Amino acid sequence: MTDSRTMSANGPRRLGVLLLASLLLACSGCTRSAVPLTLVPETSTPGGLATPIPPTPTLGSLVINPSGATYAVVWVLPGEALPLRQPAGVAGAPVGSLPADARGVRLSGNSLYLGSSQWVEVASPGATGWVNSWNLTEDVSPAESCADSRVPDLLRSFAHAIDNRNGLALVSLISARRGLVIRHDWWNPEVILPASFIPELFVSPTEWEWGMERAGEMPIQGTFPAVMLPLVDDVLGSDPEVTCNSLRAGTTAETVRWPGEYTNLNFYAYYRPDRQLGTGFSWRTCAIGIEYVDGRPYVAVLVFFRGEI
Repeated sequence: MTDSRTMSANGPRRLGVLLLASLLLACSGCTRSAVPLTLVPETSTPGGLATPIPPTPTLGSLVINPSGATYAVVWVLPGEALPLRQPAGVAGAPVGSLPADARGVRLSGNSLYLGSSQWVEVASPGATGWVNSWNLTEDVSPAESCADSRVPDLLRSFAHAIDNRNGLALVSLISARRGLVIRHDWWNPEVILPASFIPELFVSPTEWEWGMERAGEMPIQGTFPAVMLPLVDDVLGSDPEVTCNSLRAGTTAETVRWPGEYTNLNFYAYYRPDRQLGTGFSWRTCAIGIEYVDGRPYVAVLVFFRGEI
């Protein structure tokens, strides 16, 4: 499998500003490769206006719970595995692996940084090795998460902040480890909005590449307010049907599923039924993935689903 972490935030260029040179080191066992942050001159669009460059996401530290808490593998594709390495780092030799859906992973408590990447030592049956913390999350069972009264409160606060266009309020609600990970459609690549970007989420001119339209293969590009906010408003503002760890869907020719690399993230799904009688395809679902950081739930992922022919 690929031993690298893909930061799927792409392009925009910030007018008159050069980004400071830095380099995010590649991490082990991820399905994404690190994107170097280099000196980038401003570039103009055909109309002569510069387009701001999206900030490169950085990963916050994994809080290692000394009380013996367990962790789960995330951001590894089904059928692939997360290598355990000795010593830490992508150059370390594989000494074992964890399956993509592994839960109950125990850490030794040892942790170190290689560049901007935090590596943690895993003690698994038969082998002890190091993995990049991007691929681990606190292990919370589906039943436990669905019964956690803090999660509905979190999601109400999230919807309220969206409705009021309050980026500062959102900061305390999203996963500080990852920022906010968004998929325009479940099969499109993810876009990672760094936590540092969230305060300006509703006013920033920064454009993002959200993937492709399946019909016609047209690219989806634009600001969060122009592209994603109408989708969020459409679902969360429609008195949707809410389920925990299950997806509602209307008529569609494609399979509707929670992306496999998020298997160990619990989620709530908001389903807005079809509004156009006779078609059945105008329904939408917004699934919100929850990540626990030091025992507290946060919004980590937004995935959108819609009817397809």
